[in-house]
Amino acid sequence: MDVGIKKEIPKEGLEIYHSVQSLSRSLHQPRYDVAVIILLATHYEELLDFLMLQDLFSDIHIILILPDRKKETITTAFKFYPRFISYVDSDFKEVALVLAKMVANAADKENKIGKGGEKINYYQSYQDIDTNKILPS
Repeated sequence: MDVGIKKEIPKEGLEIYHSVQSLSRSLHQPRYDVAVIILLATHYEELLDFLMLQDLFSDIHIILILPDRKKETITTAFKFYPRFISYVDSDFKEVALVLAKMVANAADKENKIGKGGEKINYYQSYQDIDTNKILPS
């Protein structure tokens, strides 16, 4: 997934976390520049771990990538109020398109209100899937 995301945003605007703990530490810092968080859950329990951080996601747009299409998983996913939902077995082209639009909107908003340095936070578990499928090189 890193390849596709890096094509959509400047490298100084991308932060990647490989554990829920490191993501949590980052989000506990005073930050006003996070535009989008992409949460990739490789299993249901990881989605529940994200749910414990839900209060830290206020005012941040979420792209959620789910491990399966089970009713329980989808019901839990909607508790995040995500802007977009995809699945780990998808080809991620739609994720890349949605991310590109969200980044463009954040940049437009930044230009209108004078904020600087919008960030994209991306959580990817060490239980990697084929994340290079998001966008062709």
